[in-house]
Amino acid sequence: ASNIQNFTLETFTVNIGTTVTWTNLDAAAHTSSSGVSPTTDGEWASGFLSQNEKFGFTFSLQGVFPYFCEIHHGMTGTVTVE
Repeated sequence: ASNIQNFTLETFTVNIGTTVTWTNLDAAAHTSSSGVSPTTDGEWASGFLSQNEKFGFTFSLQGVFPYFCEIHHGMTGTVTVE
């Protein structure tokens, strides 16, 4: 689980096969979109998440996956999959 709050996305490491569920705890809408801000790469995109909405994605490949909020391009994070 990864919380989106205070206009911040988390950087973390998971094992291959893990499903990460992002939960937006902010009052503002956010997204979890793979790629380097502001360009998505098509791996995943949550769409707009309102407060308390969730989005899950299962990581089936190893690697380092940058992601960002498509609404607030300065919000970035990284998921490392081992």
